[in-house]
Amino acid sequence: MSRLPVITLCPAGTVHVASSRLRCHVLARELGRLGCTTHLGIQPDVLPDVLYVQKLVTPEILVQARAVKARGGRVIFDIDDWGDALAWVKADPALLADFLALTDVVSVDTDVRREVFSQDPVYQAVPQFWVIADPVDYVDEIAAPAGRDVAPQGLVSGCWFGNGPNFMPALPYVQAAAGTGRLARFSVITNGQFVPQFQQAWPMLGVEAWQLDSFASRLREHDFCLLIHDTNTEGIQKSNNKMLAALGQGVVPLVSNTPAYAETAAKIGIPELVINGPDDLAAALHPERLQALQTKVRGDTCRRALREFMPASVARGFLDKVIQLTQSDLLERPAAVAVPAPQPIRLNLGCGDMPLPGYVNVDVAVERAGKQPDVCADVRDLSVFASNHADEVMAIHVIEHFHRWEVVDILKEWVRVLKPGGRLVLECPNLISACEALLKDPAGAAGPGQEGSRSMWCFYGDPSWKDPLMCHKWLYTPQSLAQVMAEAGLTQLAQTPPWFKAKHPRDMRLEGIKA
Repeated sequence: MSRLPVITLCPAGTVHVASSRLRCHVLARELGRLGCTTHLGIQPDVLPDVLYVQKLVTPEILVQARAVKARGGRVIFDIDDWGDALAWVKADPALLADFLALTDVVSVDTDVRREVFSQDPVYQAVPQFWVIADPVDYVDEIAAPAGRDVAPQGLVSGCWFGNGPNFMPALPYVQAAAGTGRLARFSVITNGQFVPQFQQAWPMLGVEAWQLDSFASRLREHDFCLLIHDTNTEGIQKSNNKMLAALGQGVVPLVSNTPAYAETAAKIGIPELVINGPDDLAAALHPERLQALQTKVRGDTCRRALREFMPASVARGFLDKVIQLTQSDLLERPAAVAVPAPQPIRLNLGCGDMPLPGYVNVDVAVERAGKQPDVCADVRDLSVFASNHADEVMAIHVIEHFHRWEVVDILKEWVRVLKPGGRLVLECPNLISACEALLKDPAGAAGPGQEGSRSMWCFYGDPSWKDPLMCHKWLYTPQSLAQVMAEAGLTQLAQTPPWFKAKHPRDMRLEGIKA
């Protein structure tokens, strides 16, 4: 094969999601610098040599995988999570099975994860498993670190950063650090939605929302960062990406004794970065010891070792593997290739116990009434989907579960995901009908059972769920719902007969088009 392969990379999230940034967006950029033609996301008129899918399998991706395989191409499935951490990208089992039957390689981020997945019956039919390391984040090349210097006898500053729910294993270490009397401040940098919870639970910590553009400079304001993986099956599979990010900025990472951290510490020649418990951390925070670690982190030996993890090096290793995978039987392709028309991408938001075939079903609950969504996510934040992604976004009895003050911003997020010309469909109770039903029979219609299904259930939700997530917060008339849809940027608004649950007049259906 005389040319480099054309590669389509399908990220599970935007650049603001660490795994997608490192394993898809940055990889695509570096492959382009190496001379590869790359595409982020499926392109209707492109049939690549290699389809690389990061975690999230959709019906559209399955169609593309079949087309790639039919032309002799290769399919790579990249997974860097396990167990509950994969719930937000959980595919329908039948859809995943069909996709894995087409998959040539499962790529993962650590040796331990490779062992776990290669022994999982779901993945055992996949021919190959690769380890593709995470690259150093926030930098493109090794440069002299610009972090602050540890004061010889002064107090020190530390931080923890990551996904909010992963903080708990680090908490005993933070408490031990505070007990030394050597800690001037400790910051937590995490997802914006978790900031209020952290501020309420731990007011003594400095808590701030992670932002891509400013994080590196914020990290460099600290003498050390505390990075603790849990020691359960999921925790020991995790990669060294946060440790690499700290090293790239010249900040001392004090890390748990988990495989990827310990291996990296040994590789860069600073095994003492590994701490074996809260007491060990307390000893490491002595200014003289921390200053010695900082000198090593910023020294030539460590900086040379980091080159192996730089984005360009990781991309070069990945490309070498891809070339070996494809060169034996991948033929030169004509300039124009007929590509099967992709199926429309349709999202069913807040699917609950009603996932629909032909839709990517999304819900914040991992399971409801025995039904599971395809993607587990809060529908107020659809960052797992790119802008201009879907042909249709539908939300059946969802809009009434949000406060009135937040609903326009939520609708704008849904509109963002729509392609221009895409359709947003909302069904919900009609406030006018609910009021009429209550006034018609004030005694009977005020009950919590089926007798209140056309009145009280509309106002407050079905109490038989016994679930705060199923409670209603605001109802609409056709006119007031059309108003908020227009404020969110939708045009060609129309009321049509509802398809699901109760029919007209209890429920209403409004549709709008993204300009």
